[in-house]
Amino acid sequence: MIKKYNDFILESKIPSLILEGEFSGSINFIERLRKISKTSKVAGELHRLFGFELEVDKDLSQNYIDVTDKDDTVTFISDQRVSRLPLDSSPYMSSSRSEIKVGRFARAILTDPEIKKQIGFTATFTDKDFEDFVNLYKAGNTQVKNEFKLVNSSKISRYYYEDTYAYQKGDLGNSCMKYESCQDYFGIYEENSDVCSLLVYLDSAGYVLGRALVWSVSKSPCSAKKFMDRIYTASDSDRYKFIEWANENDCMYKYKNSSDETEGLFFKYKGEIFLGEVVVNLKKVNFDEYPYVDTLRYLNKKDKTLSNVGSKKVKILNDTGGGWDHCWHCDESGVDEGECQVCDGGGTVNCKKCGGTGTHEDKKCKKCDGEGWRDCKECDGSGSVKIPCPECAGSYRSSLESGSFPSELKDLVKSELERMKLENSYRPK
Repeated sequence: MIKKYNDFILESKIPSLILEGEFSGSINFIERLRKISKTSKVAGELHRLFGFELEVDKDLSQNYIDVTDKDDTVTFISDQRVSRLPLDSSPYMSSSRSEIKVGRFARAILTDPEIKKQIGFTATFTDKDFEDFVNLYKAGNTQVKNEFKLVNSSKISRYYYEDTYAYQKGDLGNSCMKYESCQDYFGIYEENSDVCSLLVYLDSAGYVLGRALVWSVSKSPCSAKKFMDRIYTASDSDRYKFIEWANENDCMYKYKNSSDETEGLFFKYKGEIFLGEVVVNLKKVNFDEYPYVDTLRYLNKKDKTLSNVGSKKVKILNDTGGGWDHCWHCDESGVDEGECQVCDGGGTVNCKKCGGTGTHEDKKCKKCDGEGWRDCKECDGSGSVKIPCPECAGSYRSSLESGSFPSELKDLVKSELERMKLENSYRPK
């Protein structure tokens, strides 16, 4: 009796826990629903909700539904608990997940009046509908045979193409490089196969569930020789499988899975966070068109390198139409005008001989002609000096000085800025 009462309490809470933004589930869960969606009304409606990630309330966050090793249960976690998880940890691996019978779960979702009102469906379900759904769901508990594959050359453009995707959802479905019109952009990847590969996660039918570029690097902020770039998956749960692959294959990956330039300076490797430059040496750099590149976006054709840190005369591969950009701020010179740090932009400094008093040994200071100040030698009295352009050659330091960082990154940033000041690396070379 107590067990049934606890099940009842848990069942009554399911809608409020799930309805926190949009219905979201693992690929394994969605695939189980898809396989029986044509023979079960219940599975069909659940597949519509979770497969298309329908929103319930824009002000609410999402939950993560997943299968278990049992054939008749699913698990979930509330957004409040997800928000308390460590950064970059998987909500699918959390010990805070709750488990419930799949039939109770389906009934709680599909018979809740508020859900029906917000989603806009009027279907009704009988006890037999739910019973048939449970039996079909249990019968579909077969081993999923998904696999990772590392490919290069012409296979890279193939697996970027949206027709090879298992689902048009998540980061994968929203990729700007998935279209047929982009198929000619990938020469810089395909013709540098000695340093560039594409890691794809494929379902049992060979369709793409996720992808990430893997680079062999000539320079990195740690001992890693390989770098896995931004991960694109149809389901968030699969992103953590890529991270597991990276850890198992001695591969550095992004601290945060985004295309933000400043966030592209931080990486994780063997459980530690690193800050710094990543460089890839290329054999071929001249192409008519280029892809949008998430992290290593700075192409130096002279040095034949890609990097996450800018320099003068670089092409910036951040165009989604096959083109590239250059630094308009300095017109690729890599140099800008900045305030002189010695005189704080004033152009003058106190005379060292008289300490700014204008007199030395009770006489008029000859060094400054009694003025007490002299033109700053650093800037020749102009108040400004040449500095690396903050948009390209100086973007690394500029990003660190102006960025807002979480507490776990602040010490890294502070240490790096101190190192750069000691090396006086803010001067143009």
